[in-house]
Amino acid sequence: MMPDMTSDRILAYRVFQGELEKLSLKKLPVDNTKSDHLSGTEVFVMEYLKKRIIDMAKKGHNKT
Repeated sequence: MMPDMTSDRILAYRVFQGELEKLSLKKLPVDNTKSDHLSGTEVFVMEYLKKRIIDMAKKGHNKT
C-alpha cells in the first residue's frame, strides 16, 4: 500500500521500489566478474534503498 506522502516523496518512493525490483532480478551470490550477478556495490545500494523506503513510510512526509 502506498503511504500518504507528498507527490515528490511518492515519486521517489516509486523510483526506489522500481530500482529494487530491477536489482532483485540479478542472481546471487555476489560476484563482480559476472554481469548477471549482483555486485557488492549493488547489494549496498539495495540496502540503502530499502532503508530509505522504510524511513519515508515511517516519517510519512504527509501533505499537511
